[in-house]
Amino acid sequence: MQQMIIINLDSLNLATDLLRNIDLSSENVYFNDGVTASKIVGFTIHYEDFEANGMLQTIERKYTLELSNSDNLTYWFHGGQIKTMPRMVKNPSDYPLSIPVEISKYMF
Repeated sequence: MQQMIIINLDSLNLATDLLRNIDLSSENVYFNDGVTASKIVGFTIHYEDFEANGMLQTIERKYTLELSNSDNLTYWFHGGQIKTMPRMVKNPSDYPLSIPVEISKYMF
């Protein structure tokens, strides 16, 4: 049984754990930017290495969602809030949607 998950900026703090462990090639996971929903086709974790007290440590610093419309969303958490790299939200008529407009307008 296929299921569909739709996430947005408000749910990224919870969805990040899901995105780490899900096979995006076989699941239907979408990102809704408030205008349209785009299928998430990839998830990248950006790490930062640093030395502290003679020990090398690696931490997750940023995350990138690769979207089906050739767009990316890079985000990170700072002080309990989500921050994103600037991006232009496109008009839905500028590219074909993987979800029909009739359904997309009811997405939350």
